[in-house]
Order: sequence, then structure tokens, then C-alpha cells
Amino acid sequence: MPSATIDDARKQVTTEHPEPFVAWPGWSHLLDAWALSLANGIWFMLVFGGCDFITAHRALRIPIHFAAELKIPFVPGMTAVYMSIYLLFLARGPAKPRL
Repeated sequence: MPSATIDDARKQVTTEHPEPFVAWPGWSHLLDAWALSLANGIWFMLVFGGCDFITAHRALRIPIHFAAELKIPFVPGMTAVYMSIYLLFLARGPAKPRL
């Protein structure tokens, strides 16, 4: 008798959602996404370019580093070791909700 219940459940699931789960979004959605991306890119260029222009013409420079940091030598081979910290974020796995 349980097989009839499974068959009924399959029919119910397949008849309630006739559209595919994963499908091509359609040209209207792609054009909307493209237009929003273009608007976002233009806004970013205006804000970033404007801030860069204003900052380039400032006479006062405020350092955001310590003097000791300038004495640390740059070793190109160590950039891979430095960037390996991102692997720790990926290896953590999904966050579990706290109760």
C-alpha cells in the first residue's frame, strides 16, 4: 500500500509545478539584468572617479599606515601564502544556526 502513496505524491508534485525547476530566464529578464548592471557600473564609475578626482587634488595627505609597515620587505613569492587564508573561509562549510 505504501507504493500507491508514493505514486500519488509524485503525481501531485509533477502536476502542481509544470515549469522546469532550472530554466533559461528569458530575454526580458536578461535585458533587465543587463540594464541594471550597466546603471550600476555607470554609478560606480561616477562615484569612484569623482572621489578619486577630489582626492587627487587634496594637498593634505593623511597616512593610513604605521611607519614600521614601510620597513617590511615585499617578497613576491609570499603573496600565494598570504592569499591562502581564503581557503580557510571556504573550508569552514555552511554556517549552522544558533539556538
